[in-house]
Amino acid sequence: MKKLLFLSITLAALTAQAQSVDRNDVVISASPGVTINIWENNAAANYHLSEELGLRAPITVEYVFARYFGISGDFVYTRLVSLNTLYPSNFRVLDFGVSLQLHSPSADRLIHWTGAIGFHYSRFHYFHKRGIEHETYDAGGTALYYAIGANTYFSSGGKLGIGLLLNGSSYNYPITHYTNNYGGDSEFKMNGMALSL
Repeated sequence: MKKLLFLSITLAALTAQAQSVDRNDVVISASPGVTINIWENNAAANYHLSEELGLRAPITVEYVFARYFGISGDFVYTRLVSLNTLYPSNFRVLDFGVSLQLHSPSADRLIHWTGAIGFHYSRFHYFHKRGIEHETYDAGGTALYYAIGANTYFSSGGKLGIGLLLNGSSYNYPITHYTNNYGGDSEFKMNGMALSL
């Protein structure tokens, strides 16, 4: 676990961000990193709050309208790695959406500041198996995506660089569907939050 955490932090420190501040450019950014996720189950009979550690990888493709802003299509993949269980589990969240991307307006700065806020559609899936028993949670909902970062360029042309990105999502799943192999079937509301570096 320590090796995985060290590798994740190293990847976050070397986040590849092909950033541009020129009008009409297409900017591609990939920012893998470590994430902390908080999930709140709002079922009246089964209320609980859980915190999980995971890996998260936002990928954006942005069209830059001006030196200081653009619009991007986003994909965010989140996979949790510490589910506090000895049994096989699969926990993932997939987000798709659009964001307003903001950039520091000057191309002459050594550090280039970026920010984003967006609206995503999110799919949540959790499968847990213990012997012959298994349970599944599936949900679809919305997510508010936000990010702030800083990077620097490899060259004076400003077409490729590295940096750090702090990003997160606030999730709202109005209907989470739960099933198990004993015929259990229920629905409840769930909220969540992810914060990643």
